[in-house]
Amino acid sequence: MSLKDILNQEDIQFLQDLGRELKEQDNHCTAKPLIFNVYKDDLEFGVDPDFGGSDLYAIVEAADPENAIYSDDIEEMQEFVKDYSYDNDIEIKEINSPDDYKEFLEENEIEYYISYIRKKKVKENAFLTEKAAWEHVKGNKHHYNRYGEPKVYCSHGWRNPELKKLLEIIEKFADLDELEE
Repeated sequence: MSLKDILNQEDIQFLQDLGRELKEQDNHCTAKPLIFNVYKDDLEFGVDPDFGGSDLYAIVEAADPENAIYSDDIEEMQEFVKDYSYDNDIEIKEINSPDDYKEFLEENEIEYYISYIRKKKVKENAFLTEKAAWEHVKGNKHHYNRYGEPKVYCSHGWRNPELKKLLEIIEKFADLDELEE
């Protein structure tokens, strides 16, 4: 069985294009084999004020923990106050800060607690080329949260001889003109 029996023209073209991309991409001063990892910011929650290390926190309604509003989302606080005031036939209070919001909750005897937030980087995915990693980020922005742009980092496939050999073979396809019969 020959290579032509295993791979169709589309497969060969893909390997040629991938081989060229692997050979020509910036190595970011990193030894081969290269791996391009996509990281995103994720949020961890805790009850200790020292947990977060930032000014960001969530104000969580005790009776409905699903109703958590982040301290930087004044608009959502205003929306909650407006809806609550309408539903309970009370005067709408102007909300301009998280402290105003907490004061409103206390005045209306709505129990709440504060959940402190810490950001951490989480690896989302890995790619053979930087181009593919950025295409993934661009095409999937809606899956990443609002607390930081996803980032692409280049790393070395340290002591990974299988990956190194596989990528060397794929790079050879970049120089392939025609598959011999």
